[in-house]
Amino acid sequence: MNNLSLKWKILLSVTLTCIAAVVVTTLVTVRSGIATTEAAIVEDTRTLAQVLGEASIGAMTFDDAATVGASLGALRVSPRVLSAVVYNNKTPFAWYEKNTDSKTVPRELSGAPRAAGIESKGKLLTITETIKSDGAAIGAISLRVDMAEVDVIVTDAIYSALGLIFIISLAAASLAYAVQLSIVRPVNNVVTALRDIAEGEGDLTRRLPVTGNDEVSELARCFNQFVERLQSIIASVATTAREVSDNAVSLSQLSRENEREIRTQQTEIQHIVGAVKEMAGVVQDVTVSVTETADRSLQADSAASAGKTLVVN
Repeated sequence: MNNLSLKWKILLSVTLTCIAAVVVTTLVTVRSGIATTEAAIVEDTRTLAQVLGEASIGAMTFDDAATVGASLGALRVSPRVLSAVVYNNKTPFAWYEKNTDSKTVPRELSGAPRAAGIESKGKLLTITETIKSDGAAIGAISLRVDMAEVDVIVTDAIYSALGLIFIISLAAASLAYAVQLSIVRPVNNVVTALRDIAEGEGDLTRRLPVTGNDEVSELARCFNQFVERLQSIIASVATTAREVSDNAVSLSQLSRENEREIRTQQTEIQHIVGAVKEMAGVVQDVTVSVTETADRSLQADSAASAGKTLVVN
């Protein structure tokens, strides 16, 4: 189930749930119908036996087996009654067997009558009722009933149930398809939008339609809020990036201007240094000239002193 898409999970869950519900309901209905049918057959047969028994009292009193036999012959209109025997003082008095004009008592009901009640043997039921006259038991009546028609009812019910299951399955599949469309399509829209943001052009202006107040609509609403906030953050980051870029350009220009000024200052300083060196050379030359002048002055002074001495002497 983990590998199935959400669409198939919804489709299978709704369809299988509806089919299971129909199958369970059909089984319960069929079982209940079978039980009701069996009970109705038994009750109808008992009522029929009681009516035939009451109708046979007069003929049994006058020992008129032909009249009782004619009454039992009316059972041929009932396809479920296989045979019937009216007992007079525990002796077969008149009888009926389906599809025959037998002059002998049906083998299954020959001999003494069974105790009043119901006997079951496979699909055959033997229903025995006591015949009373003025409160005293004067005989009994037994009817053998074929319950095969229950199988026919069950078969018809099964075919009807299969047809109903097929129709309900189609309806459930259609309903599940409609439901999964209403759920999966908005989810797929969210997935497509997220994939476009993650892998595609990243269109943050895209918004999902919000209709209704269910969970899917809430998902679309939250997605739109997320994308709107993301768009705002990215726009703010883009604005900040542009400002940083502009500041970087200004800083670069300022750096280049500072560099030019520094180079100009370096050139001027080099000129000053050259001038200072020239001045130092000139000063040095002047110093040498002054030294030479001083030396000549000393020499002249010495010569003058010597001349003065010569004159005095």
